[in-house]
Amino acid sequence: MKDILRWNDAAWSVSGLFSHDSILLYLHDTLTNLGIAPFSMVHGCIPCAWNSGRTLKDHAPLYIDQCIEAFQQREIPIFLTFSNYRIEEHHLLDAKANKLLDAVLASERNGVIVSSRILKEYIQSKYPRANLHSSILYLLDQNIQSDADGYLQTAQQFDRVVVHPDDCLDAIFLSCLHPRDRFEIIVNENCVSNCPHRKEHDDLICQCNLEPENDALFEYVSAYTKMNCRMLRDQRLLQSYFNAEIRNCNLSMLELNQIYAMGFKNFKLQGRADSPASFLYDLTRYLFSDYAAPLFFKLLASQISFSQAKERLELL
Repeated sequence: MKDILRWNDAAWSVSGLFSHDSILLYLHDTLTNLGIAPFSMVHGCIPCAWNSGRTLKDHAPLYIDQCIEAFQQREIPIFLTFSNYRIEEHHLLDAKANKLLDAVLASERNGVIVSSRILKEYIQSKYPRANLHSSILYLLDQNIQSDADGYLQTAQQFDRVVVHPDDCLDAIFLSCLHPRDRFEIIVNENCVSNCPHRKEHDDLICQCNLEPENDALFEYVSAYTKMNCRMLRDQRLLQSYFNAEIRNCNLSMLELNQIYAMGFKNFKLQGRADSPASFLYDLTRYLFSDYAAPLFFKLLASQISFSQAKERLELL
């Protein structure tokens, strides 16, 4: 049998916890029956003060508990994406976030992806042995220079460091990161490279999660995104992409292969806020070999209704 996975020794942290659970669980169960482990961990979050980066749908407590139990039963590590770097001391009392933290870190195989020093220290005070990864926004929170020294400094504080998607496009920069197993490469960030609005946009999204009842702020962020975001959303931007005037941070297969050849084996797939079809497309094209990717895309698409209510959890 030809290799199904793109690389058998790569470790994939895949998004989709609390959003694309049916897809992930069906894929895991299908491949483990063949003796293949498709990914090494899942990550995600629910709307709470500690979340940021993505606009998320809230869920009933029963659904959240069922998701955690389903991944736990399969011994799949769960990582919470607590990526809000604007947290202040009083936000550490957020009941919803604390309940989720306690439920997930009850197992030592699980961990947290953080952007805030305050939150990092709080989690370590409660769970000294917690497995902590730094989000791409941690350097921003700490005003650490986004250079090799800044990454190496951060790697001394965390079990793993997620490399900023802009830096993942710079092979010379990546060559300075050692040891390779302390760093994780995000492969499919949809934002454009070197976006001039990224910092302000990140600040606004963080603030929205801290003020969930502030409808005016949410409306402003929506208008800001529509005005400034240059992600590939419609035909107006196609010409700019085709003419190479702008590009997003999705790695090409050539770039991905080059990074793997450099010795990086930890990869991160974003997509918790993507549509099921878009999420499934990236999941299969990156994780699987070129011959297997379309086969698994069709297999999963035939088994999962993209319009089904996510909270029904048919595949759990």
